[in-house]
Amino acid sequence: AGRGRAGTGARTGGRGAAAAWELMCDQACDGLRYQAWRRWSDDRRTTMYMSRTVIEDASAAEVSAFYLDDAARMGWDGMLVRAEEVEHGDSATRSAVVRWERRYPVFCSNREYYIGQRVFDERAATGADAITTITAGRPHAHVPRRRSLFRVTNYLSAWTCTTLPGGACETLLLHHEDMGIQKSIARCAVKQCMWNFVKGMGPGARRYIDARRASMGASRSRVALDVPAFSVDGGSDGSAPSVSSRCGSDAGSGTVAFAQEGADGDGAGLGGAHMGFVTEARGAPWKRRLRAVAAAALVAAVARRMR
Repeated sequence: AGRGRAGTGARTGGRGAAAAWELMCDQACDGLRYQAWRRWSDDRRTTMYMSRTVIEDASAAEVSAFYLDDAARMGWDGMLVRAEEVEHGDSATRSAVVRWERRYPVFCSNREYYIGQRVFDERAATGADAITTITAGRPHAHVPRRRSLFRVTNYLSAWTCTTLPGGACETLLLHHEDMGIQKSIARCAVKQCMWNFVKGMGPGARRYIDARRASMGASRSRVALDVPAFSVDGGSDGSAPSVSSRCGSDAGSGTVAFAQEGADGDGAGLGGAHMGFVTEARGAPWKRRLRAVAAAALVAAVARRMR
């Protein structure tokens, strides 16, 4: 792919037209290909990021589980200081609210996130090996803010993992957050650090998938969405790591309000917005699917429902 503007139908022209998608990274390393774009949000206060990641020898279920496993993330994401689940919802949709604390440079305080998450697994209904996850910031106003932490509430990260012919997994991601940093500094920092972050993620994903297959069996690992609790490095005696499901068979006592919104399929809520997005994206060439992931309607629907 060429440098410069992304070939994603970027600018429509005229006053009030959406900003163009700018290609900011196109790199590859052993077993991984990564492309990323950015553009200003409509109000030009923050930046939206869009990316395509292809991991070789991986399935949609394995990569989705990898992204959702915060215990494993602690091993490869150097910015993540703490991660905990604070609300547990429906296990079938993996709905939950998690709390993250992320490390920022010395001149910034660490960032605190309360993130609601929900998985849309429609493989059985559609036959397509694709799984979509939507996560969004929650204000959690009832929890007092700490003076030493900056709480990020304007946060949205949504991605679709698809198993490709040949056995690789493609992840199309849309990410947007207000980090509370001067926007020019934030844009520069993300651009400079992005590829190094992804290069560190690649080996972490490979170790995770290999350990998961050793624990669960390769066939089950390729299709099971549950996130098992296992040691990525294996036991100290060299034996295969043990597995126990981190998610129970039923929902916990806590509830996640947004997890059920729009689930009736009436097209009015989050579920309906998601279904339209998936229908448009499925089966299209990857550049068309990138446009679908970046659709403003999806951003607006998720933001309204998850705040």
